[in-house]
Amino acid sequence: MSEDLPLDDPRWVPLEAPHRLLTQRTGNRHLAAQDLTALLATRVRSMRRYFGRLRDLSRPDLERELLPFSFWAEHSLSSWSDGLFIRPVRSSQPIPAAGLYAWKPDLDTVGLTDAPATAAASVTTEPVEGPKIRLAKELMAAVYPNQEWREKGPVAVRKDCEAMAKAKKVALPGVDSFARAMGRRT
Repeated sequence: MSEDLPLDDPRWVPLEAPHRLLTQRTGNRHLAAQDLTALLATRVRSMRRYFGRLRDLSRPDLERELLPFSFWAEHSLSSWSDGLFIRPVRSSQPIPAAGLYAWKPDLDTVGLTDAPATAAASVTTEPVEGPKIRLAKELMAAVYPNQEWREKGPVAVRKDCEAMAKAKKVALPGVDSFARAMGRRT
């Protein structure tokens, strides 16, 4: 692995981007996380940015770090309804995968580009938004006129919308519907 990659280069892309592409290809976000972990352990270089509460306190001046392939032998990605998480292999405690990036030229090499893989894949369809998701969006708009829900998780947003659903005399959609309405699940 080349240690002289420019760590401030715009070709570093957040891990959510290749995960999203793999989810489309596999049809399963958990398989996509597993496949992406395997690529990061062998063929796609990765980088970590430290910021805020995710700063490495043992190295306070460190802002960016190229991760060795071996890092991914000791860590794995997991996909949850509210985002991508990373978990050390010997721990059950996942943490958000914020600040983790993949090198775009490596993604291109393994075929993880934004371009469709086949002509059939170029036909895009918007996901059908069901009535429960529309209702969740309507409740969120009423409870959070300034979109304050963006700083919360789906469970908390659903809880905050309970009273509004009761006042409108409608059945409160489930957490999954709120996650989809928030764009945190497809």
